[in-house]
Amino acid sequence: MIMSPSNKMVKALMLGLTSFAFVEANNNLRGLRATSTGDHEPMDIVGFWHIDQSITGPTESRDQLVKKQGQEILNSYMFNEGLATGDYTLKLNYVTTDPLNDETRDFLRSSNAIQEHPPTILPREAGVNYFEYPTLIELHAFCQKPTNNDKIVFYLNTNYNDDYRVSFENYLLGDSCVQCMQNDKKQACGPWYTGTDGFYWKHFSGNYWMARCSHIAELNTPFYSDLLHEGHYPNFYPPTGRIFAKYWMMNDAGPRPERTQDMESIGHGLLERNQVCSDKWLFTKEQEGLDEVSKKEPEIDLKKLTNEDIVQGLWKGRFHNTEQIDPHTQNIHIAVSVCNSDLNWINELTHDYKISSIHIISKCGRPLINAPPDASIELLPNVGRNDHSFAYYISHILDGKLAETNSDPDNSIVMFLKDNNNSYQKHMHWSSMDEMISLAASEHGFSCGLFGDDVLSAYHVSDYLFQFSLNSHSRMTYDREDTTIAPFKSDFENLGHMLTVLHEKPRDGLLQVCYGGSFAASVTNIKKVPHVAWKGFEKVLSRGDNIEEGHFMERSWAALLSRPLERTEEHILHDYAYRVWRDDLFYLGALVARR
Repeated sequence: MIMSPSNKMVKALMLGLTSFAFVEANNNLRGLRATSTGDHEPMDIVGFWHIDQSITGPTESRDQLVKKQGQEILNSYMFNEGLATGDYTLKLNYVTTDPLNDETRDFLRSSNAIQEHPPTILPREAGVNYFEYPTLIELHAFCQKPTNNDKIVFYLNTNYNDDYRVSFENYLLGDSCVQCMQNDKKQACGPWYTGTDGFYWKHFSGNYWMARCSHIAELNTPFYSDLLHEGHYPNFYPPTGRIFAKYWMMNDAGPRPERTQDMESIGHGLLERNQVCSDKWLFTKEQEGLDEVSKKEPEIDLKKLTNEDIVQGLWKGRFHNTEQIDPHTQNIHIAVSVCNSDLNWINELTHDYKISSIHIISKCGRPLINAPPDASIELLPNVGRNDHSFAYYISHILDGKLAETNSDPDNSIVMFLKDNNNSYQKHMHWSSMDEMISLAASEHGFSCGLFGDDVLSAYHVSDYLFQFSLNSHSRMTYDREDTTIAPFKSDFENLGHMLTVLHEKPRDGLLQVCYGGSFAASVTNIKKVPHVAWKGFEKVLSRGDNIEEGHFMERSWAALLSRPLERTEEHILHDYAYRVWRDDLFYLGALVARR
């Protein structure tokens, strides 16, 4: 009699006991087999788990992330309840080009379900990242053996994003794909199927999938030497660099086509929709499995995105539908935070624009030089720097400016500027006035004064970003008049804690961050944040001059005021990203692209 798996069975599995499953010895391959409950021949399922050589988690080391994902795998339906049905045998190979520590290796080995598969086929040079290709080549070679033609293989990797990874695992390692592959007409199964009705090539999101070895054996070898040097661009057919790994399973058989971005001449993959199973369908004529928010037409026309759009636009938070917006006809209110500078730059910057009001907040008690004659000027204590000034402006000044100028809140923007040229931000570049106004007036409702180079994205993984905290800052002893003496360190554990306490923590996922302290936002988006929250930000930022809360707020403006990304936009950015920035605290969580 087959009993349902219990926690004790899972524990036994973790300890390497065989009361629930035993070691499969055929072809010297260790695996798990459950007692069959029927007369049919069980499917033989073999997995390949790629462990990236440089992957890390939000707060974990590489080995900690591997152990966490290993536990997720071992707790899955496929490794527990599914085995009890007797419908399949199961083993999982993990492949890595950089050794795991002894503790992690022992943890995986003790399960009897997961074993190491050393990569031996692809010649490798020391210090070179070969991405997913060593594992895919081993999987391909496995399926090319005639004795494995009837086997089923599945593939997964060490995705750094917990939400995406667990979502992909839940589908791939749940009951859906196992049941799917029991239908001989199905060739592949995986989460978030992406089609070619508006995208360049078919694939399963995250590159998590299950397929028949008979299909895999017909594919080309998943590697060519130029993949490591040609850049990593998804919006080509075929894609380039490490992105080609996602393309391979559904598309790469026979002569490889000339690379193109012409949507009319792209191929449409090796598998028809009725040959695959999935939980969500993207870029198909009828998108299924998505919530209503994700089904709506996004502001960005994803069907027309080019690689240049991704690199220069979406990646940097700059690409939005602004073609019909005339920056010279927008109602513009300006809030300026100053300490000690000549303000003639405001006159130069605002020339030829429709400026409804200018409000200058002076923090240092020094004479203002060349202030615009029609500007209102307010003296405030030197606390919270520009972030306090802007929260104060929203809380106390904005509504009055809208009323006295008869400005339509739905057609007005606010530019938040400070008297600092951010010259220390060597890798940052200034946006033009036209661009800042047009982006803020678009449906996105936000624009940053500075944008980065091609490597660091404006978008950050929330799990990392919310962990940001500082114990000190190099400008703590900078001499200023009227400085309120206060310790730098706040009472908040981290950025996420502050946002939670003030009841305005943005949703999880990818969040835009605007560094430098100058930005523009639509009044509509400003009003979406409750007034009580702005008052809360103003209060915590009034604790002192150079304080940790100011660094928290700098990283919060864009997340609070910009339009949340569509899921498909997040999908494109995750595909384009190589890793998450953890090199230092200041850009913690930023998506990183390889040059």
